Amino acid sequence: MNTKKNTKDIISQVPSPWSHLSGFVKNRPKTAFIIKFVIFSILFFILWTQIGRYYTLVISHVSHLLLKGMGYDVALHHNGEIYFMYRGGLINLENTELINFNLASFLALILATPLIRKQRILKSLAWGLPILFVFHVINLVAHFPYYDGHSWARAIVSFSGITNMALPFILWIALTHDFVLEAFIPEERAYQCPLCGETKIGILEHLETVHQNMNQKEKQKVKIFLDNHPQLKRKKHT
Repeated sequence: MNTKKNTKDIISQVPSPWSHLSGFVKNRPKTAFIIKFVIFSILFFILWTQIGRYYTLVISHVSHLLLKGMGYDVALHHNGEIYFMYRGGLINLENTELINFNLASFLALILATPLIRKQRILKSLAWGLPILFVFHVINLVAHFPYYDGHSWARAIVSFSGITNMALPFILWIALTHDFVLEAFIPEERAYQCPLCGETKIGILEHLETVHQNMNQKEKQKVKIFLDNHPQLKRKKHT
């Protein structure tokens, strides 16, 4: 009986792989971000090569409706290949899913963001994905007046070409700027509070405000915490 209990105690004290991974993300957010971003990018690229065509098809149908509403006599065909017929010419959308891959890049950036919460992931995706979708539709629609020589359409197509790869990063920073700053500014790195367990970017201010009335046991925990993080001691006295 005692042997079983001792075995359980030993097993419970062995750190799980998840605890190691969680600690790695918190202590080395930059490295963790790079590793996660590379992994997610590879996975989403593989997935995008399989489903990207269907996304292009959705964009094509929405663009087709808009073009009809704008008075353009265009026909959309998707028998094996996706292409438009306009003024007797063929506008082929082959490999367009590779151009729209920035959507997958945005997903990889959001999911790789260190310390980000699930609610924030969902909120960021709820804003970012529709923006990228609208961007892709506008880019496709603008090509038709561009072929007709309209200067405003030429400006949109040129702008789209420049911002196509940058847009996921712009949206990522705009939607998760607090987590990005927390992870990538060394002097303001996040620490786990030794008292309540929350991860805070301003740990000293957190201890002084939230836990200002500490008992002797809590003060001892804070002392051990500061001993383990001497850089915080230096910051406290600056």
